[in-house]
Amino acid sequence: MSSSLIFVIFVGVIWLSIALVKLATRFRVPSRVELTEAQRRRVDRITDLISTHLHTLYRKKSQCLYLDDYGKVMGYDEWAKEVANFTCQVLRADPALAGLGRESETLTTSHITHLIDGLLESYVPLLAEVDVSALDGTAYEVYCADILRQCGWQVIRKGGSGDQGVDLVATLGSLRVAVQCKRYSQPVGNKAVQEVGAGRKFDKCDLGVVVSNQGYTPSARKLAGVLT
Repeated sequence: MSSSLIFVIFVGVIWLSIALVKLATRFRVPSRVELTEAQRRRVDRITDLISTHLHTLYRKKSQCLYLDDYGKVMGYDEWAKEVANFTCQVLRADPALAGLGRESETLTTSHITHLIDGLLESYVPLLAEVDVSALDGTAYEVYCADILRQCGWQVIRKGGSGDQGVDLVATLGSLRVAVQCKRYSQPVGNKAVQEVGAGRKFDKCDLGVVVSNQGYTPSARKLAGVLT
């Protein structure tokens, strides 16, 4: 290998290293040691506001993100819009935060998203009494997923019209269950049972379950017994 080629490679490696350092710095949340006292107070206030609204943020993120048919997590753009809305409606409207000054913005939108995601990683929602009749279809799916997680299940929420009849895939140990969530005003019929039966095979699950706030028609119960 010629000396000129070695020099080009060496320069390229140095350039790439500098670029990576700059990129990491751009998306890194500043440590408290690097902040001034005023900036630390701002970060603390922002963290307090996030913590106050953590359950709502948890619910919103759960509604935004879902798994498509190819196993890819979708909905990050919607989640980013929700974080921007939280920033506008809560952070920028907070008198205490405004009183700490804005002459040097401490955190960017990506930093705030990182803070929220970090707090959500260790968040365990407390399931209070919920008026299920007031939930829409997506909120009911999230509610069912929360109950399963509280009971130790790992849950992936699927979404959209291409979910193949499965809203949630719940796993406990080696057991994998396809779940269809139906918030209805009347008993669930055959269609939901047929859909989750087909979806169970599509998602390679051991069992298929239809969860509902209502009962099930005799015909649906009979069909479920045959498919089990």
